[in-house]
Amino acid sequence: MAFSREVLRWVQGLNLSFSIKNAKRDFSNGFLIAEILSRYYPSEVAMHAFDTGTGPAARANNWEMLDRAFVKLGIPIHKDMATAVAAGRPESVALMLSVIHTHVRKLK
Repeated sequence: MAFSREVLRWVQGLNLSFSIKNAKRDFSNGFLIAEILSRYYPSEVAMHAFDTGTGPAARANNWEMLDRAFVKLGIPIHKDMATAVAAGRPESVALMLSVIHTHVRKLK
């Protein structure tokens, strides 16, 4: 699954702290997903708790916090989708971003 034009424009418009060069790698540690969520839910997603590292411990910690945030915020992302993104499956990144985009659009 490729990024839809709308989702791609949305992500680019967020001016994330890291530019996206390789989506499957850049989103795999969960940091950029957390940054996106923190733009819409700053009191719920504290960026200082997330690690930019790519090691297994950093990834596991980031995704554990994100899993809790998804549940708390009512974002319909299941653990298997998060696992697929963490594993670097590009179709999963596009799907996850699409789900998040749809969810945050409802806030407006």
